[in-house]
Amino acid sequence: MKITNFFVDMTHLPAFFEVRDKFVNTKAPPASTAIQVGRLAREGALFEVEAVAVIPGKAAKRPARKKRR
Repeated sequence: MKITNFFVDMTHLPAFFEVRDKFVNTKAPPASTAIQVGRLAREGALFEVEAVAVIPGKAAKRPARKKRR
């Protein structure tokens, strides 16, 4: 899992972590990045979260490549 967090004010980071930590394994948290931005697309929004995850057993398997001659 990888999470990218966009904040209009980085002082909200501690409150964000307090809530996030209720939903993730805090002993092995997901990779994450926090970025401060001037504003978000939704007027009045304080933060936005983008997450990418793979569900075990559901990941698409690539077919084997044919060897080139």
